[in-house]
Amino acid sequence: AITKIQQAVFAEYREQAMIGRTMQAVAAVANVALAVPRRMTRYYVERRQKVIDAYSARLEFERRKTALSAANTYCKHRSTPCSFDDMLQLTNPIRREAVIEQYCLDQELTRAQRDRLLRMAAGTMPWFVALSLTVQFIATLATTTVPPIALCDPAFVAEMPGSNGTVLKIGHFDEVDGVTHIEI
Repeated sequence: AITKIQQAVFAEYREQAMIGRTMQAVAAVANVALAVPRRMTRYYVERRQKVIDAYSARLEFERRKTALSAANTYCKHRSTPCSFDDMLQLTNPIRREAVIEQYCLDQELTRAQRDRLLRMAAGTMPWFVALSLTVQFIATLATTTVPPIALCDPAFVAEMPGSNGTVLKIGHFDEVDGVTHIEI
């Protein structure tokens, strides 16, 4: 009886383990293969973001300098007071898209490069990064949908500790809600 249960348990385990291990291996290979494009894209995006952020800071500095100059000129020639904050509120805050447009004009970038920068600012990903993340998600989803199996030692099921070799109860397989388990 113990041998029969052991063979049944290990046969079920081998069947489930092969599918699970194969899916894990496929997910690991896909993750490793697509890690380089993700890393390169992240490096490129971070480098471009730093450049755009620095350019945005420079434009914001110019905006504030212009507002301060206008406030000082207004105070020199008018009797009513005008603060720097009042002048700053009269100017428009800098939008990210406008910064990118101005950067592209200053650097004489092509239309395709400008569109790429605008997509990057909008948070969209290049196709190969989206593909990489999709493959990783599908592989993760596939490995989690493999039906789990609860295993226990068949000798333990058949022969309880301290029973001195007396078989107390033999277990059997059941499937409840798609989960294969052994009932004791």
